[in-house]
Amino acid sequence: MSDARMLTYTGLIIDLFDTKPRDICAEDVAHSLALINRFNGTTQRPISVAQHAVYVSRLLLGTGLEWQGLHHDDGETIVGDLTKWFKETPSMVIFRKAEERAQRACYAAFGIPPWMYDGYPGLMHPLVKKADDLMVRFEAEMGFGKTLWAHWLKMTGLEERYPFANDREREAIGPWRPWSWREAEDAFLTALRLLRLEGRDRPSPLPIPRLAWLETAELYSGRTSE
Repeated sequence: MSDARMLTYTGLIIDLFDTKPRDICAEDVAHSLALINRFNGTTQRPISVAQHAVYVSRLLLGTGLEWQGLHHDDGETIVGDLTKWFKETPSMVIFRKAEERAQRACYAAFGIPPWMYDGYPGLMHPLVKKADDLMVRFEAEMGFGKTLWAHWLKMTGLEERYPFANDREREAIGPWRPWSWREAEDAFLTALRLLRLEGRDRPSPLPIPRLAWLETAELYSGRTSE
């Protein structure tokens, strides 16, 4: 075990550079993600990673990807969350490697098979990434306010990369408000239990049905259907 160790909510001791699936438990993940804020905590009110994960999972209902959607940020339980632009700088390569190891350990702990994420950017199936991106755009608008977020997009030249959610996307997201950390923790664990009861924690490589908030249907392979 390295010197880079951490104590979890349930009392586990984890090696940050050698995280194993046995080190991961649902209670630690739900509690930690409920206390980690999106956007480095700079929004008008806290928006937790746990709430984000629940909404990503909801957007994927009926696709077989709901389970991965719920767990796509679990690695942040181990290494925390950094802003995208800081994390992607060359000097952060050690962090990115630790984050990938942690995320892979979490996927293995919850039975998410490698074919759902290996070879894909961010270790996410393309549809999970689309749902994640939609929630990033929506949460930013809700968290910073439309005027401030639009100003930042214009200043950084990212208006095309982060368009405002359209009516169809907003309808798919449904009612939304920032949850308290306790609400987020409970909602994450509730989603986990319900998905298990429905057998959605055992995905199979079948075609994904069309999603109302997407313009095209896609397959588990990531290819757009003909």
